[in-house]
Amino acid sequence: MGEDLITVPVVRHHQKGRVCYTGHMTAEQSAEITFADHYPPEPSERRLGYQRPPDQRRARLFGEYLLLDEAGFMTPILLNARGKLEFVPSAERSNIGILRIPRRRFIAKVDGQHRGIGVEQHAGDPLFPVPFMMFEDLDTELEQRLFIKINREQKKVSMSHVYFVDREEDEFSELVTRLESDPKSPWFHKINLIGARGLGRSVSLQSLREGLVDLFSSGQVKALTTEERYWIALNFWQVVSEVWRDAWNNPRKNLITKSIGMIALSKLGGDLLPQSLNGRGSDPTQILDVHKMRAYLDKASSIDWASDGDFKGVAGRGGANHVKDILDKMIFVRD
Repeated sequence: MGEDLITVPVVRHHQKGRVCYTGHMTAEQSAEITFADHYPPEPSERRLGYQRPPDQRRARLFGEYLLLDEAGFMTPILLNARGKLEFVPSAERSNIGILRIPRRRFIAKVDGQHRGIGVEQHAGDPLFPVPFMMFEDLDTELEQRLFIKINREQKKVSMSHVYFVDREEDEFSELVTRLESDPKSPWFHKINLIGARGLGRSVSLQSLREGLVDLFSSGQVKALTTEERYWIALNFWQVVSEVWRDAWNNPRKNLITKSIGMIALSKLGGDLLPQSLNGRGSDPTQILDVHKMRAYLDKASSIDWASDGDFKGVAGRGGANHVKDILDKMIFVRD
């Protein structure tokens, strides 16, 4: 009796003279025929292994993501068959057909170990499709080099980009996006919305979003509408840009629009807003009393925001807290 086989529909192609297949198998089939060559290896294996042992929590979370999240899709995993495969072409197209694969674990997961385990063990559907690209019989040394190259070059998506894409579900991200696109805003075209490099914009969506969280930290402000909070943010930063006009208009040489200045000023604004609001009325654009806010900030107008000025060498959130302490002493000093 011949070896027990499974059949998998595929498209065959070649890269650099090497045979490759793209297609999909079921989660149950993937569990039967694929493995991750990790170190230390299973006691029964004689391979040295090159991947980390699987993180079962990470795999389970991916399975739950597939099961519960409307945007949870299984993306292709990268495989290498440790041996030749039997390809049976269709009658119509020589590059389309099926693979007849022995029902044993000899296909290595080069990239996608946790996605594979997540769909195999935690998605709750043995027929869930597992898309793949598979090499045929790559040398194991080349397989390891491919794994290293993929993971060394892999870059995480910027959180600014995540917030930008999800802005309709997040009020703070939507407010930042609006500040960036409003010609009346002092942040007009000054915010890096997706965290891309080389744009010459010193503040990211993520940073200013965190700043708005600090700015709107008081209970009184939390009770306002989104439209009212937008105009508070716009007018607050407009006052900031006027009190320290030279620094604001020369962002490359000053810290005021970089994270350290933005965070410190946002925290300060959060303390000042309860004393600077007009009564709620029909016009949300007037809810912030800009004259009161300017009177407060004018007390610290002598601050030198230059990179080699009052805060030279100060960095990070701890540095922003230090800047905030100095601003507090200038603004809240008793007359």
